[in-house]
Amino acid sequence: MGRLARLTEKGFIHEVARLARPGRGVAPRPVLGIGDDAAVLPASQGLHTLLTTDLLTDGIHFRSAWTPGDLLGRKVLAVNLSDIAAMGGVPAAFVSGDQGLCGDVAAFNPNIKTLAVSQGIGPSTVSMAPQLAQRLIRDGVAAALKGDLGAAKVRLPEAFTLDVTFVGPTQAYKASWYPGARHLGGQTVRLETKDYFDVMRALQFIL
Repeated sequence: MGRLARLTEKGFIHEVARLARPGRGVAPRPVLGIGDDAAVLPASQGLHTLLTTDLLTDGIHFRSAWTPGDLLGRKVLAVNLSDIAAMGGVPAAFVSGDQGLCGDVAAFNPNIKTLAVSQGIGPSTVSMAPQLAQRLIRDGVAAALKGDLGAAKVRLPEAFTLDVTFVGPTQAYKASWYPGARHLGGQTVRLETKDYFDVMRALQFIL
């Protein structure tokens, strides 16, 4: 118990990962295990299953003396669903922000509803009045949630190419030792993969 008390959060996660490592021949192995917002498990038809869990402790994350059960349930749900959303497991029904962002989203998937509340003009920004923006965002979200959420799901491409260009060739050569990466010469490293999570992992280690 004394050793656990001295562990940092990363040290504790590493210890859990070591104890939970599947044995030889055990299947299925996770596509992405401990260390991200959710674990990614292989599934059929090219889809993945996202698995997440969390712990809320009385006296730290909430107070049972004045927290009704329904509100606690909503908090638990929000904590876990946010992890699923961070891994791309829910549709992007509505996006609000500057005009450039909303234009990019609409071009990527026109089924995702957008609302531009600001526009960049040179070094300046023209913004919508806050009260009007809040009302339009509220109405836009309500309308978007009544639509076809399946059509608003972000569909990933079949393959990915990640090119990272460094300031100097030394950093590029060092990053080229990452599994699957190739040094294109000079300052650029390339990773080609069919798994989006390979890209996310590479960014964590290469940059």
